[in-house]
Amino acid sequence: MAKTTEAKTLQARLAAVAAGCLALASLPGSALAAANAWEGFATVTASTAQCSGVGGTAPGDTHVSIFRPKIATTDTPSFLSFIFVRGAFTQENTERD
Repeated sequence: MAKTTEAKTLQARLAAVAAGCLALASLPGSALAAANAWEGFATVTASTAQCSGVGGTAPGDTHVSIFRPKIATTDTPSFLSFIFVRGAFTQENTERD
């Protein structure tokens, strides 16, 4: 049960990050036209006690992050990916047309 709670807590935090990144997609199309994906880093700024045993979730931990926005109607859905040392986590925004 603890691992399920940790996963849900981590998912909720990553969803908040995804929402912030998706705000970038509201920029004018001309500003985004050249980019298909943004590669960068995501740094954990806060963590709950439930995440204390999960590697990579401590404040200050930094992970490679890739954001692939849906700009044109022909693009795939927006994705936000986090790459950890031993795995990866990707969220898809299925709400945006």
